[in-house]
Amino acid sequence: MSDFLSSLPVNPSSTPSSSAVSSTGALNVALLAKEVKQGLQEEKTYKAVDTMKKKAIHTSQTYEEFKNFVACAEQKPLDRGEMESLKETKGSWTQQKTRHALNLKKSKRSSKKEKRGVVSKKFPVVGPKTGMEFDRDWRRHCDTEERRWRYLNLAGPGALGGIWKTEVDAGIMGKVLETVKWAWDQRDVKGGEGRSVEGEGKGAGGGGGEGTASPVVATVTPSVVSDYLHMLTGCGRFSLNVNFLDDKQVKVVKELIQVLKDEGIEGTEGLEEKWK
Repeated sequence: MSDFLSSLPVNPSSTPSSSAVSSTGALNVALLAKEVKQGLQEEKTYKAVDTMKKKAIHTSQTYEEFKNFVACAEQKPLDRGEMESLKETKGSWTQQKTRHALNLKKSKRSSKKEKRGVVSKKFPVVGPKTGMEFDRDWRRHCDTEERRWRYLNLAGPGALGGIWKTEVDAGIMGKVLETVKWAWDQRDVKGGEGRSVEGEGKGAGGGGGEGTASPVVATVTPSVVSDYLHMLTGCGRFSLNVNFLDDKQVKVVKELIQVLKDEGIEGTEGLEEKWK
C-alpha cells in the first residue's frame, strides 16, 4: 500500500485537506496517507478489543472487572527487563517516601520543641486545674505579693483545696500564708488609711494613689482569711508541712488567727488548735 501511494503523482503544495484530488487532478497523498493510517489503527484497535472481550467474558467476575480488561486491550505486557526496572523504581519511590516521612517527623518534633521552649509571659486569666499547673504559673508569674494574691484568687480557696487534697508543698503553703497576710495588711482597715500597692496594683484597677487601697485587695474580708486558713488545714500532709514553717510564717499564722478573733469569726478557736 505504501509503495502504491509513493508511485502516485504528488502535488508539491498539497497538504492534508478535505479533498483527495487537487484542482490539477493530482492526488492529495498526505490526506490519503492519514486516512489509511487512521483506518489501520482503527482495525487494530477493533481486533484487540474484540479479542479481549472474548477472553474476558469467561474470566471476569464482575462487569467492572470486564470493563477494565477491555480498557487495557491494547496494552503490551511488560518483558523481564521492564519488570526489573519497575522494581528498582518502586524501591526508589519507597526510599524517597521513607525519607520524606522521616523529615516530616523531624520537622514536627522540632516544631513541638520550639513551642515547648516558648514561655508565655502573659499573666494567667483562669485558675489552675492541677497542682502541676499551679506550681508552673506560681514560678513563672508570681514574683510579687500582689501577683501571688491575684493568682490565688483566680481559683479561690475552694478550688485550691481540691487541687491540694492529696498534697501541698510546704514551701508553697508558707508563701500562701504570707500572701494572705500581705493582702489583709493592704486593705483599708482604719477608715481610709489603707496603703497603695506598687506596680500592677495601680494599673490593674485605677485609682491606686497614696492612701487608697488597691482594687486587687480591697475586697479582702475576715471570712476570706478564714477560708484560706481552713482550706490549708484540709490539704494533704498538712500536719507534716506545718512543722516546716519558719519563724516568720509561724508569726503570720498567729497574726491571722488574731485578726479572726478580733473580728469575731466563729470557729476560730478550733482553727487555732489545728495550727498549733
